[in-house]
Parts: sequence; structure tokens; C-alpha cells
Amino acid sequence: MAYLDPTRKFAKELPGADSVFQPPDIADYVDDPWDVRISVGDAPLDEAYYFTVEDPTAVRSTIGDLLKLALDPEQKPNLDVEEYPDLPFLQEELIQYRANEQKRSLELKYYINHDPSGEPVSMWQTARESLGVCTYHDGSHDYRVLDIVVLPVIPEGSDYELDRIRRQHGGTFLLMLLDYVLEQGDEAFSEFLASEPVAAYLSTSSGIDHRKFVDGMKALEKEGLIAKQVVDGDEDEMTITSTDAGDAKREELRSQLTRDADYYNQFDSVSITPPALGVPGGFDVRVQLMEFNEVDIQATLLLQILGQDRDQWFAADRWPEAYESFLVFNLATEAMAYKTNFSAELMDALKKLTEDTA
Repeated sequence: MAYLDPTRKFAKELPGADSVFQPPDIADYVDDPWDVRISVGDAPLDEAYYFTVEDPTAVRSTIGDLLKLALDPEQKPNLDVEEYPDLPFLQEELIQYRANEQKRSLELKYYINHDPSGEPVSMWQTARESLGVCTYHDGSHDYRVLDIVVLPVIPEGSDYELDRIRRQHGGTFLLMLLDYVLEQGDEAFSEFLASEPVAAYLSTSSGIDHRKFVDGMKALEKEGLIAKQVVDGDEDEMTITSTDAGDAKREELRSQLTRDADYYNQFDSVSITPPALGVPGGFDVRVQLMEFNEVDIQATLLLQILGQDRDQWFAADRWPEAYESFLVFNLATEAMAYKTNFSAELMDALKKLTEDTA
């Protein structure tokens, strides 16, 4: 496995202010309250979460303990919502990231803004080793800050896991591909039949080219969803036909795609306090609701992702590599990694809102 350099230097600034890491005069602030500031990745600092620590000596605490303090939901009454009304939302967003980190669906790396080393910071390190000073040009604010940058990383799946997912859900990809090609007309279907992967499937030779695609098509054939057929009695010319069962299955997928999109897209931006739908900049709880509804999350996400941009996945020059790499699964994995983790009571309340408006 190749070594991945974790070094990542951040140098984000607030408009109208300067941030300096470990300046020579930092001791001048030793008796002052100070801030824990947490931003995500390359997001600007004016979208960061702030938590003021009144105890100047708390800089002796570990970064891990300070993160627990700053992200404790019990601290919400202490947030400066009068000046920064988005703080409760930003805190909850970070809490969701941490919950997914604990479930190992998301890895979080922590850096210090303006740290020249660019090295990830240890949770056991004390805050005072990583403090900076933020000074506004107009003189309105001048304070110490633990300027944390959280970098979410999606864990990579193994080749074995990818092959398992392709075997389990690849049939959906292939049926939707066939549906797309048939919809494009006879010329597109002829081009599809002439493509290398399909030619390998239709061939009677024992070659191993495009083996993943060939195995997937054979699985559909075994299920009775497609069939090979000789063209005009010429055994050297073969085509693919969709069986009655295959037609029914493709219609079922189209209906499910529309039904799921209509239902789950209502929950793409919600408020949690109070529960409300269609809130700009809210939480996307669609994946959690799939889990709450006890549906197959992988299957539902894969179908939605494939259906949302069929031209991307099924264009003649793209689909062979899309199936081979199964990149659609990466997008599904990312959606699952960022899943929210709210209470069952909230999920019930949000669902009830759709029932009330039905």
C-alpha cells in the first residue's frame, strides 16, 4: 500500500482580521478568556463554529477534552447566538460528524489553522501548544484562539468489498443501462451491441475480457431477466432481448426511483428545533430516514444516484468504466458516511409533517 502523506497546511483568514500561530506576544493574553474555533476543511472561517472558554487556565487541557466541551449539547445556552445565530446549527453539524467517526463510517483528521508544520494534531496534545491570536483590523476583537480545522475523510473500501457490492447490486446498474439504451432507439442499441463488453458477453469464445460485465450479464440471464437471441438464424450474429420478467423488473425500478425521489427529497433540508421541512441550509436526513424506515440503504441510494444523472453513467463512452470501477458505490458510501444520527422521536416528527400535508 502506498504511503499517504497526511500533511495538510491551512492558512484561512477572517475578513478584516489576521490570525497568527504562536506569536511572540501570546503571553500577554494569559489572563483572558479565549476561543475554540472549529471549521470544516476548506470552508471559510466566517462559517466556523465558535465556543468561548472563560477559564484562561483551560489552555492546559487536551484538545480532545476541549472538543468534548465545545461540542457538548449542554453548552448551547452558553453560545453567543445573539451575534452568531447559526452557532447551534454549526455545533450540531460537528456533533453529527463525530457520531459518524465513532461508527467508523467517517474518519476525521484534525489540523491547526496556520500551523506551519501541517501535521495532524493529537487529541492528547494540550491546547497551549497550538494557540494562535486573532486580531481584528478595527481593534474590536483581539484574543487567543485554538483554531481547529476538521478534515472529513471517507474510508476506502477493499477490492473484495467492491466486488461483493457489484455482485449484489450490479444487476440494477445493468438493467438501468439496458433501459436507457433501449430508450435511445435502434441506433443506440446497435452501438451498445457492438461495444467491446457486450461483444465479449455475446461471444461463444472463452476469453476473459470484461469478465466482471460478462458475469453480471450472465447473472441476469440466469434470473430470466434477459436472453441471448440469434439474429435471423445466423448463429454468428447475436442480440440481447429483454424477457417479460425483465420488462417487469425494469418498470419496477423506474417506479421505485420516482416514488423514492418524491418521498425522500422532502427531507433534504430540515430543521430539528423545531422539526420543519424545506428549511434553507438545513440538515439532510434522507439517508437516516432510509435507515429509520428499514429499507436497503445501499440499494436505495444506488438507484437514486444512477437515476439522477443517467447521461453521466450510461453514455456510450462511459458506462464500461463506470461498471468496471463501480464509482457509483463511492458516492453511495459517501452519502452513508455523512448520515445524520438524530433521535427516533425527531424522525417520527419529521415523517408526521409529510403526513399532515398529504
